[in-house]
Amino acid sequence: MAKQPRNPAVEEELKRQIAAKQIAGGVCGLVGGPIYAVGDRTRHPTVTPMTPDSLFDLASVGKTFTTSLCAMLVADGKLELDAPFTKYLPEHILAKESCAITVRDLAMHIGGFDNSKPYILKEPDAAAFDAALFKKRPVRARGIKYEYACSNFIYLGKIVERLTGLELEAAAKKMLWEPLGMKDTYWHDIPGHPRAVQVFTNNRPAIGMRSDEQARSYPSATGNGATFSSISDMLLFADDLLHRKHFKTAYYDLLFTPCFEKDDSRRSFGWDMSPKIVPNGWSSSTIEHGGHTGITIAVDPVNKYSGIVMTNRTGDWWQGYECRMRLLSLMSGCPVS
Repeated sequence: MAKQPRNPAVEEELKRQIAAKQIAGGVCGLVGGPIYAVGDRTRHPTVTPMTPDSLFDLASVGKTFTTSLCAMLVADGKLELDAPFTKYLPEHILAKESCAITVRDLAMHIGGFDNSKPYILKEPDAAAFDAALFKKRPVRARGIKYEYACSNFIYLGKIVERLTGLELEAAAKKMLWEPLGMKDTYWHDIPGHPRAVQVFTNNRPAIGMRSDEQARSYPSATGNGATFSSISDMLLFADDLLHRKHFKTAYYDLLFTPCFEKDDSRRSFGWDMSPKIVPNGWSSSTIEHGGHTGITIAVDPVNKYSGIVMTNRTGDWWQGYECRMRLLSLMSGCPVS
């Protein structure tokens, strides 16, 4: 594939977003295209420039790794999509009550759990965290409504650990990152790392420390995300999703097949396919995931677009989302409003 030429409009858009105080800086790129880096990686206590090798806190974009690990286990016949999730986590309080919430429900955020987080602690404590997590109850019946809930993916991460016998980060390395050549991705804090990007959300954690309160409440990786990565690694991940080169067909099919469509929500296994989050000019088959810190990954199998926008967001959450979709459209040569 011929490398795409640089588009000056992309750098101008990043500069516009910085001037509008939406972001401090950003790095973005499409598979097969140039990488853009503009703005500041850190601002306090010193200003350092954003570089293409900057390491970002992915926040909830890390959930896509949990999704992939689960999808691989499904493709290998080791995880049943439509089994009650309590089959794999029998210590959950619902296991004694004929639980109907399935593994698939968790991945699509339709099991009935809300986004309350009773397991957040002041200090990391696995036993206390798990005790509160396994007592959490749904607020409605399964399948009625989409409601994003981080606990869904914490449960999925624990299922991965049970089925593989590995801690989540070790499972990700063995099953996903190493096969794809991803050598710059971490499911733990990286304090003092010279390439770590400063986060301006979630009360501005120290540079290199995970911004997610849930992750900070547990001594090892949790399935709701909070990973660090660079754009080069994330483009390896995005490239594989687009070109289906390394894993079983059933793995990719699961990620790109819509399984829930209701109201304005459209979900595949672990990914968002809702019209409101599809970049202009990209197809309705696009899968996407965002992260609170200012990250978006999107893959369009129809138009063969696959890309990442990584920013340290300083402005409004939804406006930041729209800004990242705009950058994806610009990089792919699609019109923007």
